[in-house]
Amino acid sequence: FPKVMSDSVKALRTEKDVKQWLVLDDKVPHVVFFTDKKTTPPLLKTLSIEFTERAALGVVLEGSDALAKKMGVRRRPAVIHIQDEDSLTGDSFDKDFKKEHVSRFLSRSVGKHRSEAGATLRELSSARYQAGDCKETDSNFCLILISGPRDDAAKASLRSVAQRLKRDPVKVFFVRDKGFVRAFGGKAAPGSVLLYRPKRK
Repeated sequence: FPKVMSDSVKALRTEKDVKQWLVLDDKVPHVVFFTDKKTTPPLLKTLSIEFTERAALGVVLEGSDALAKKMGVRRRPAVIHIQDEDSLTGDSFDKDFKKEHVSRFLSRSVGKHRSEAGATLRELSSARYQAGDCKETDSNFCLILISGPRDDAAKASLRSVAQRLKRDPVKVFFVRDKGFVRAFGGKAAPGSVLLYRPKRK
């Protein structure tokens, strides 16, 4: 897991770090700062305290070029509000790096996250399942893509479906865990889409 700093900023070095961090708390937006410094900038530490429990902030320090390339970052400093956890893409900050501008970007990210809750395609990880998503106590319907190679088109379709269903009691996920497939008798092949309701009346 990424190192936890005293100011609550997460140090992220790899794509795996980011994806583990994203599933820890679905209630807040996840915003990543890329810096060319070796330590967390004071501005980010200050903002992490101001936005405690409203936004999760991560930092990618000097190096980590593979992660920067994956997230489309060519210049530092850079800030990205991750909205698609599969591709690690989202809204990019495009103003001067002044506290008031970055703070405004974070506030907009908080508002957007709240308004778009349930309207995104996410991975149904063990952490999310244990937290209650698609568990036997979940009364929502679950629309799930069994992920496999070359399923970009299927994921794009489900992202569109998630947007249309955001006001309905339906959660939209994709799964990579083969154990989940076995729970359905092992009959769901990669690329299959399942709709079920975990909690029976």
